[in-house]
Amino acid sequence: MEDLLYEKYKIFTVAIDYANVKGCRISPNIFTTTKELDSFVDAVKELSLV
Repeated sequence: MEDLLYEKYKIFTVAIDYANVKGCRISPNIFTTTKELDSFVDAVKELSLV
């Protein structure tokens, strides 16, 4: 998923596979805009349909 998020949407994430937890770490901060968060949510929604 991290590759698709970056290649298609230019959203950088970090893959995690540790202690039976597999996924992507998403780290928004105080400078992350609501538009960027909305773009991330839209990307995840789109990828969930694949």
